[in-house]
Amino acid sequence: MAVRSGDVVLVRTGQIQVYLAGDKHGYAFPSPGLSVRTPEWFHAHDVAAVANDTLTFEIFPPEIEDLWLPVHALDLVEMGMLQGQNWNLEGLSTACAQEGRYAFLLSAMPEPFVGGTGTPVAPVAIL
Repeated sequence: MAVRSGDVVLVRTGQIQVYLAGDKHGYAFPSPGLSVRTPEWFHAHDVAAVANDTLTFEIFPPEIEDLWLPVHALDLVEMGMLQGQNWNLEGLSTACAQEGRYAFLLSAMPEPFVGGTGTPVAPVAIL
């Protein structure tokens, strides 16, 4: 599937299954996630936003020693790209597989918190 300019990319690592099985510590550490190399790909493809199913969003412990949350800094600060983490993508993954479709309308409106740096969302995907 090709990524078009302005698309939102959802990355399902399967890590949320660890949390859903009751292992909260195992969900947090160690964690798969996005590599420090992914922001360059997102920028080249003009991705509008990205979300995944991990606690830290990016690989943790960090790929580069003493460089904490570099993907956050590159996505949010340098590119102004929205990102989400801790998304339960299991049901959506199943529905997409059943339909044989992986492109859909996604709505994820943020809560109207004033002065916050992040907010919970209630994402809805329409296949």
